[in-house]
Amino acid sequence: MYSLPGAVTDDSAVVLVRTDAEASVVVEYGTDPTFSSVTATGAQGTTTGGGLATKFALSSLTPNAQHYYRVKVDGVVQAATGAFRTAPIPGTPHSFTFAASGDADTGSTHAAFAQVKATNPAFFLHVGDLHYENIGTDDLPAFRDAYADSLGVPQQNALYRSCGFVYTWDDHDFGANNSDGSSASRPAARAAYREQVPHYPVPTGPIYHAFTWGRVRFVALDMRSERDHGASPPTTLGSTQLAWLKDEITAASESDRIVCIVSPVPYIIEAQPGPGEGWYAFGEEREDLANHLQAAGMNRRTFILSSDWHVLAIDDGSGTRWATDPLPTLGPPNFSTGPLDRSEFNNLAAWSHGYRGPSNGQGHYATLQITDEGGPSIEVKYRGYYVAANGSASTLWHSFTCTLYTEEPPETEPEEGMNIQFVDVVSGDVAVTATSSASPTTLHDGLSVPAAVGDVLEVSLGFTAAASSRFLRLNAVTVDDLGAHVNMVGPGTLGVRAWAPTASASVGGEGGGDQHYIVQSGDIRGDGTVKVRLIGWLDAAGSRTVHANASVPLHFAVENRG
Repeated sequence: MYSLPGAVTDDSAVVLVRTDAEASVVVEYGTDPTFSSVTATGAQGTTTGGGLATKFALSSLTPNAQHYYRVKVDGVVQAATGAFRTAPIPGTPHSFTFAASGDADTGSTHAAFAQVKATNPAFFLHVGDLHYENIGTDDLPAFRDAYADSLGVPQQNALYRSCGFVYTWDDHDFGANNSDGSSASRPAARAAYREQVPHYPVPTGPIYHAFTWGRVRFVALDMRSERDHGASPPTTLGSTQLAWLKDEITAASESDRIVCIVSPVPYIIEAQPGPGEGWYAFGEEREDLANHLQAAGMNRRTFILSSDWHVLAIDDGSGTRWATDPLPTLGPPNFSTGPLDRSEFNNLAAWSHGYRGPSNGQGHYATLQITDEGGPSIEVKYRGYYVAANGSASTLWHSFTCTLYTEEPPETEPEEGMNIQFVDVVSGDVAVTATSSASPTTLHDGLSVPAAVGDVLEVSLGFTAAASSRFLRLNAVTVDDLGAHVNMVGPGTLGVRAWAPTASASVGGEGGGDQHYIVQSGDIRGDGTVKVRLIGWLDAAGSRTVHANASVPLHFAVENRG
């Protein structure tokens, strides 16, 4: 038997109970953790035909208060009790912290679940891939078992029954890998979600939903069951869900709320033709959404949470500028939160403040601290953590704070406050010939330019995008032996990279896993330049450091690695 609470509002909640066999179930609940004073629901039966699951709607709850519940099965009180905090009255300024992540092996017992629980979140937001059963058929019993094999695992359930549970699926828990709306699993997946998950109201068919916590409107997307690569234009949402999402954005723009879009796949990467997993495969639809965000004045009133690529990652909005009317200074910040328990990762994007893939069985999760003191702005602080498979403590990877607004912020000029420099590393075209990676040929060495954190540098490499550039390496080291930590700006797609001043330095956790940046064709613009923003310095060990001077000479070199 297991239980978990969900669909929590300011005055209501739903508790799901799944029993091991058909039984009569009662839930007792209240605000007293000793259960000396409780309200009891009526008895409900679980049946094999109903997946042995039943839901209890709890009502007339106290807003912004801790509630406790316990379950009786055939009159016997179960040892595992649960708890949740109700939301404040909608629209009330309120500060809180919630946790988010996704992507865990079926039946995972990873220590990350206990570490998330230890943060005492207001609720836990699961961003998809609850399990990896990859069910590709219309098999309702298989989906029921998959839910039980994850939600019922003691290590996971201890988290899920300790706070409100919010969940939307991705591909592996909707169907097979990379599944879309054509998957034969769609009927069973939709039915099982409604039966086995304590969810907020969803429409007929898809499972997109929304809820409010204080002055934050959370909008969770279904990016699989309506996905159609063959539509014109290709869609990951479907026309009805897109219209609903736009309506949610418009409604928020007419109030004093900010929006969190729960998008299982990241929002970044430039549009690319053909099938693909991320928003990049649905460029026209994303541009339509981005233009709506822009027109509603919501770019800096919205943030986006993702998982899917199995990385912790931070983008401040410089990588989400998809509106075209006009091009915004910044798009919505996009934070990646997983994986809870998957060893592989496949980062594809240029996150402005870096990414981190798991190693040695580590699990990832994030907390989002919302600070709302009732003024015209709300602070959102992302913290990304990693934890060993059997670890007893979490390690902070990075944190990032952004300020969002409850009304449209004033317009700013693009790149305001940034020092944009053009760096001509090589004058004229350079012939690129094959060479051994062990004995690189230095094409140019010796140019230095003053640079400060925050500067944008346009670096001329002296060759065009048509040249064989896959194995060219651009190094950047300061004259006093500090490495540069930068991110690609514009068309580059490889993300934040770091240059350490010694070959023995390790900077894999800081965004790339190599001591030097390897320029690839996707990073080079048609005029033979790359554009980078300097975001910090690294010492010889590859660790973040500071420099006493505001502006430091940055030394560039280009090598052919063959």
